[in-house]
Amino acid sequence: MMKSSPISWTLAFIIILFSSVDCASTDKYTIDLKIKYFANGYLTCDHPMLNITRRSDVDSLFWIMEDGSLVTSNSKLNPKQYILQGLPDGVKAASQPNSKYDGYNLTILDADDDVFGYYTCVILFTNSIGHPKIAAIRYGLNINGADFSDLMDEYKHNAIVGGIAAGVLLVLIVVIGFVWYNWCYEKVPEEEEEGLDDVEMEKRGNVNSDDATYHNDGFHVDKEDIEKDQNMKDNSSPEGSRL
Repeated sequence: MMKSSPISWTLAFIIILFSSVDCASTDKYTIDLKIKYFANGYLTCDHPMLNITRRSDVDSLFWIMEDGSLVTSNSKLNPKQYILQGLPDGVKAASQPNSKYDGYNLTILDADDDVFGYYTCVILFTNSIGHPKIAAIRYGLNINGADFSDLMDEYKHNAIVGGIAAGVLLVLIVVIGFVWYNWCYEKVPEEEEEGLDDVEMEKRGNVNSDDATYHNDGFHVDKEDIEKDQNMKDNSSPEGSRL
């Protein structure tokens, strides 16, 4: 024999319940609840348009969980995932006893993808003439995704800081390059010339020496060599040999 699922039992119960109640006497409310990952979700079986704690016709209430299971104040829930509580301490409801409101607050602990979905609280009313009425409050927990506002703010802050740092670094690089070009690059030839020895400088024609002279063709010749050449010419000339 197949075991009926919680969803099938819930659907059957809802069909029987709503078939016995006039649709016009059913109030439906939807609340979109968006929370952060691994934060607690606080669901209250009430609505500002209802304010059931001030109504004297409340009979009972129960929850339909995201998996379709029906939960009352007597249901056993995973204490690490859900907490089901009645009215807060000090709150006295119009409908007595307060046990009618057991399960008024449903807390979802460390919410993640496994518990995102729709949670519906169903409230049963019985007025003074015995006519039943139903109110349903449907919570959509992170139906369109979790709350990433803090993460977006952090990314935005990091992007701004990174952009400013990149801009400052770029300006610093430009300034360093400008200073190096104007103060260092133009002085390199002068410093290289100062480091050359006299021989190399003489080859470049930048040394003024009393012991050196230059022909028009740019070659270096010592004065002693010039005098020797002159003497040889004098000795070889006819006039020189006569003397």
